[in-house]
Amino acid sequence: MRHTFLLTATALLMLNSAAVRGQDNSNKQDPSRTLTSSPEGFDAKREGIDRGKLETIEYDSKTVGAKRKAQV
Repeated sequence: MRHTFLLTATALLMLNSAAVRGQDNSNKQDPSRTLTSSPEGFDAKREGIDRGKLETIEYDSKTVGAKRKAQV
């Protein structure tokens, strides 16, 4: 039993290692993907905005090619 577990664990580690080596890291240091600072006042409470109100909306999803629902 222990022998089978060790063989399985070794095989999984080898597969994972091979998958990691094959990953595309071309965007790793892409300057266009760096984070910028938050806009001024993003964390300030604004008046005139409903709070605690939940609505369901529908939107056209280009990803799935159909209408999807979201709660906002």
